[in-house]
Formats: sequence, C-alpha cells, structure tokens
Amino acid sequence: GSIKFAITLKDNNIIEVGYFPVVGEYNHVLCISSQVGCGVNCVMCESGRNGFRRNLVYYEIYKQVELVYDYLTNKTIIEENGVFGSIGIMGVGEPGNNSNNVFAAVKLIRESKMVDKDCLINLATTGGKSGFISELCDHNIDLFLSLHFAIPEKRKEYIPGSQWELEELLDIADKSIPYVVNYITIKGLNDTEEDIKALVNLLKNRKKLRYVWLLSLNK
Repeated sequence: GSIKFAITLKDNNIIEVGYFPVVGEYNHVLCISSQVGCGVNCVMCESGRNGFRRNLVYYEIYKQVELVYDYLTNKTIIEENGVFGSIGIMGVGEPGNNSNNVFAAVKLIRESKMVDKDCLINLATTGGKSGFISELCDHNIDLFLSLHFAIPEKRKEYIPGSQWELEELLDIADKSIPYVVNYITIKGLNDTEEDIKALVNLLKNRKKLRYVWLLSLNK
C-alpha cells in the first residue's frame, strides 16, 4: 500500500515523502518536497502552518528519491532494476520559488538508474516566481497548476502567498506547455454556483488546458 516517509535533514528539519504503488496508469509513484515549510499559506494546506523555513538544496531533493528507492528495493517492493513510473514534486513547499534547485535535482534524477526515459516528472505550483512556468518545457517537467479559486479576490485572500492575477497566470501557462488545473473543493468556500461559473468562464477556450482535476478536501 501507500507509505509516508518522514526524513530528518542534517539541521533537524523534517520533510515528507509519499509513495503510491499505482496512480492511474503509472506504477511506483513518488511525491517529494521542495522546501522546508511553505510561504504561500494556502488555507487548505498543512505545509504552511508553521511558515517557510528554507529552500531544499538540489541534493536534498534528489536524496529523497534515492533514500526511498533504496528502501523499496531492499524490501523488494520495487523489483531489481525496477524504476519509478512517475515522480511528483507536490509535497511540502512551492517548487516555483525554488526553481534552480528543483531543476538541478530533476537533471540528476533523470540521469539516475531510478527512472527510465518514460518516467513522468511533474510538479504542482500556485505560480511561483516570474518566468518559472515558461522554463518547465526546457526541463521536461509537466505542469499541474494549483488554482483552487477562480474568483480573484478569494484566491488572494485564501492563497495569500501567490499574488498572480488569475488571467495573467493562465495566459502564461497557455503560452508555455500543456497543463492540468488542480482544484480542491472546500464546502461553502469555493464550490458555490458562483465559484463554479467563474471557473468555467476562466478556463473556457484555454488551448493548452488538458483537464481539471477536482479534489475533495482531506479533513
């Protein structure tokens, strides 16, 4: 089944990694972290409860994959010479605010024995720093855009660390790579008729939008 790993860093900070045997068409799926804590402060997310502490350096991001791979192969959960089918940079942190380390880590992961050329590497971002999304194509990383609110005033209030204007953010994504929109539904907060109509209007005619991934809030 699924396994959650808590990894203690040299400075005694703790990060989390999730392993999933199967997700959709992919076997051996990993969800890794990019920061210690998070400064975006999404209302529905535990990662930012204690605030942002620091960026992970590239080898700390890479090492998450290596440590879990060694554990899984030792336990024969992954067979000898097996590989991860997909790796998501969707754990603790906003990868778009630590892009240089994320890109360097992905390069090392791609060069390792832990993946093959068909491995899907993706990340979830609320937008990150300027220029981040447009760089993803150069690093063969798929984009999951964490939208969660389609009404601008609500998104600014409940995702205060991402001050992107919604139209601007989606225009940048549309000019970059095909993408998925993440939308966690929170009862009474972003699932009203007004919210859903705003979401439909915001996303219609988006040429590079693949689909909307609707998720229920995990309480």
